[in-house]
Amino acid sequence: MEVCNSVGFDINKALQHRHLTAPLQFICGLGPRKSHHVIEKIIEKFEKLRLRLELFTFKIVEKNVYMNMCGFIIVHNYDEEDEFDLLDTTRIHPESKNVT
Repeated sequence: MEVCNSVGFDINKALQHRHLTAPLQFICGLGPRKSHHVIEKIIEKFEKLRLRLELFTFKIVEKNVYMNMCGFIIVHNYDEEDEFDLLDTTRIHPESKNVT
């Protein structure tokens, strides 16, 4: 659990390669059921995340779960055409930039 949280979890890479989704359950605020729910809802609503905030705005997770997990989720956008937030590629918590 400590390693997953210290390294972070690249959610878009895991969505591209489903065998990489297992460590998501060790991210703070999640467990086996919530992590499975997160992956299924992202796939259902859209194929990948553009912004970390979409986890909360599209009601994939509730606010308290989002606040616990968002510092450990990394959102790399491999398509340069997509909108993205540079801080989403780091482990900087959104509260640090007064978002939420």
